[in-house]
Amino acid sequence: MRAEEIYRTGLHIDEQANKGRGGVRKTGEVRTRGRRARKQATARKRTTAAAAAGRQATATATAAKQTTTTAAVAKRTTATAVMAMAAGLCLSMAPVPPAFGQEQETQQSGVGPAAGGARRPPVLQATRLAGDEPSIDGVLDEADWATAMAAGDFVVFQPNEGEAPSQRTEARVLYGDDAVYVGLRAFDTAPDSIEARLARRDEDPHSDWLDVVIDSYHDRRTAFRFAVNPAGVKRDIYMYDDVQEDVSWDAVWDVATTTDSEGWTAEFRIPYSQLRFDGAARQTWGINFVRTIARHLEVSLWAPISRGDGALVSRFGHLEGLQNLSPPRRLEALPYSLLRMESAPGEAANPFYDPRDFSSTVGGDVKYGLTTDLTLDVTINPDFGQASQTSAAPRCRRTWPVGPRGRPRNLQASLAARTTTDRLLRVRPPFSAHRDNPPGSRSQPCPSGFRRWIG
Repeated sequence: MRAEEIYRTGLHIDEQANKGRGGVRKTGEVRTRGRRARKQATARKRTTAAAAAGRQATATATAAKQTTTTAAVAKRTTATAVMAMAAGLCLSMAPVPPAFGQEQETQQSGVGPAAGGARRPPVLQATRLAGDEPSIDGVLDEADWATAMAAGDFVVFQPNEGEAPSQRTEARVLYGDDAVYVGLRAFDTAPDSIEARLARRDEDPHSDWLDVVIDSYHDRRTAFRFAVNPAGVKRDIYMYDDVQEDVSWDAVWDVATTTDSEGWTAEFRIPYSQLRFDGAARQTWGINFVRTIARHLEVSLWAPISRGDGALVSRFGHLEGLQNLSPPRRLEALPYSLLRMESAPGEAANPFYDPRDFSSTVGGDVKYGLTTDLTLDVTINPDFGQASQTSAAPRCRRTWPVGPRGRPRNLQASLAARTTTDRLLRVRPPFSAHRDNPPGSRSQPCPSGFRRWIG
């Protein structure tokens, strides 16, 4: 009995022990779950705080970026405003050069800009002949010359650009049914110092000169230049591409000069057949007058031109008052005849031998102007041996040498090609235009019009 109680008591103790261990186990599990929950809560709090800090940092960065962008935009706006103000100031201080095809006006007197900043081209009124045609004798004593408008106020081109010339010059223009007449009076306080040197036509000796340059097309690109010195030496030049010149062009015109105690005078007669113009009822031509005083190395112009402009014809003045001009039907004939005798030794017994063999031939060139822009050119049995040939030139460089053309057909073809290209295409070539170069060779620059202009 005692043993059984003890056994049961042991079982009871074991049960109680087991219960105690279960409670302990359960209490440990509760504690473990609590710690885990606290850790999870702490982690959630930390995550929430980090997210809030990240959002705050992002907002701060966005605000800083917006502030930087606003400052950059404000800086660019300020810089743009400053540049615009500077550009406006520059534009107000310096005149804008005209676009191609537009006129850059020059002042009447040619000295400095006119009111408003624009330079106005000088204007000359041409006078129609009321009586007979003037006699070309170098003396402007006809009544029409006295009533014609005088162009004065020449301006020095070189050496002191823009200044008043040392001597006074006047120009007058008359026109009739067949020709235009130009009278130039070169006053000189020392007429015994006038340089008058003889030379061949188209040569350029050191001498005084009077020039009249006419842009009859008024395209401000081409012009016909007629010059004479006190000795009566004539020069005629065709100008193209505004600044280029062709000294091989020869026209048919008359001029006479005289020298007196007041200076010297040149009287020109230029037929309409040597010019090119349309058939409008009222016309305006471009024109300029040039005087060269050799002893002063001075060149003065009526329509002022600056060497910095890089232009000549486009700066000419205007010749107005031309009415009812009819372009002539140009007809030119250049016939020739040739008689040749050949004498050579031979056998007298030969029936075909003639000690004096005579032969002859005839031929010629005919030019007929169909319109103002179209000319019919016909050559019958040409004899180039009677014309000056193209001069030989040594080729010492890689560029092809270009010399003056001496044959009439070549001259006319060269002039027609340049005139047609300039009027139809209206293309401005480089300042040094290229011409007559064989394919594959380097270009040879033409002589500059400025070098020819100033002599």
